[in-house]
Amino acid sequence: AMAEERFGGAVPMAEFMEKALVLQGVLLVASDELLLSCLEETLDGVADALESFPDLEQLGLEAVNLMLQLATRTPLFAARIGTHDRVVADTLSLMRRFAANAELQDLALSLLMALTEAPGMGPNAVAAAFPFHVIAGALVKHARLLQADAVLAGLRSLLALSMLSKSTALKVLRSRPPAGVAVVEALTNHFASEEICTVAIELSRELGGVGPVADCLVEEGVPGAVVRAMRRYPTSVSLMTAATACVLSCARRTEALSEAFI
Repeated sequence: AMAEERFGGAVPMAEFMEKALVLQGVLLVASDELLLSCLEETLDGVADALESFPDLEQLGLEAVNLMLQLATRTPLFAARIGTHDRVVADTLSLMRRFAANAELQDLALSLLMALTEAPGMGPNAVAAAFPFHVIAGALVKHARLLQADAVLAGLRSLLALSMLSKSTALKVLRSRPPAGVAVVEALTNHFASEEICTVAIELSRELGGVGPVADCLVEEGVPGAVVRAMRRYPTSVSLMTAATACVLSCARRTEALSEAFI
């Protein structure tokens, strides 16, 4: 605001906003107490920048990166970010507008996980703010490009949401793109990560437990992907426990899933 008042049209404001966000990231070396004292102003500034220049990809990237750094600094910061309606809405808009930007999706998924784990937030609050298809879409569209941490964050978010209730699990199952496809992509492209495979299988268990409508998981290739992971990690207690529970949950619900696992 000061720059605009002082220099008017002589300053390319979009570039100025971008540099200001980078500067704020540098200033994170300050103490938690000092950052907390100006956190609301910082978040308002981020929201102002995103709303003033919604089509600038690099600006959006810098904004999400700054918020992720703040959210992972302390749980209190994450809670403040998660309850800042404008920032959450702007992050969602960025994920939709720049769906082809794998780096931005990567950062946004990690931010989402940080918000899910923040005090007072939890999956209920995140579910209200982030539609399932946005998370599933990022996992499917950028399956090969996302960092392992981001894939894990996305899967854990869907898992936490699916565990809220059967009706919520059903919504996750029916997201577009389907969460089942996100599971298969994760199990296929991050086969080397035992943790990702385990969480993906746990998500499959929740999705398969909703009833006959879960037959769509057969067409999406989930049973085969789960069995391949079991063969890859036969000595992993956590993965095999999750897989056994997954097969049991699915087989109890529908004949098609039972046959697919057999």
